[in-house]
Amino acid sequence: MSYDSALTIFSPSGELLQVDYAFQAVKLGEATIGILCEDQVLIGVVKHTQNKLELPNSMSKIQKIDKNCTTAFTGLAPDGRVLMNMARREAQVYRMTYDDPPSIEYMAKYIASIFQKMTQTGGTRPFGVGMFISGISGKDNKPKLFQVLPGGMVTEYKANCIGKNSDSVVEKLKSKYTDGMSLAEGKRLMMRCLYSVIDNPKDNSEIAIIDKDGVSFVSKDERGELH
Repeated sequence: MSYDSALTIFSPSGELLQVDYAFQAVKLGEATIGILCEDQVLIGVVKHTQNKLELPNSMSKIQKIDKNCTTAFTGLAPDGRVLMNMARREAQVYRMTYDDPPSIEYMAKYIASIFQKMTQTGGTRPFGVGMFISGISGKDNKPKLFQVLPGGMVTEYKANCIGKNSDSVVEKLKSKYTDGMSLAEGKRLMMRCLYSVIDNPKDNSEIAIIDKDGVSFVSKDERGELH
């Protein structure tokens, strides 16, 4: 029997093979890195321009969901775009219902529930996307970084990487990351991680700084000065 022909049939080894294929799509995506600093979250993504006629800012993998919530993804870009739109809609519904912004944890669990639903719904396929959901917590003003993967698992991290060559980046983060890093230290560590997966992160990367004021981006010139 072909156990990968239907989403909701377990293989004899207890796997949902379509979900495993979705994980593979994430592993083939460009690296996406998240790092917690003392008062900020840093998100770095590898971003290659497909050809010289393409506008480099036409597609960003880092997107604002709400005033205090930002996401970044790797994997299938169309899936990521759909998920971000769903998350934005939910954030606005939450605001209208409770007259309060949704927490970072709430948005992470909401997105994870969408992922999980796709693992047991006939006539669909899992999203081939891995995502970071980040922002500053409204409860304690601390930076938060959550990761959601195609199976629907949601995990909170201090620092992590998903996508191509993520294993080597994770090893670097394990050896170099320290609690309470300053923003300057976080930027240097981010660039070291990006240099380990691409040759020219000055041109082929994007770094976002998420703090209590929202999202800002590290300029190309500043990326070139960081080593």
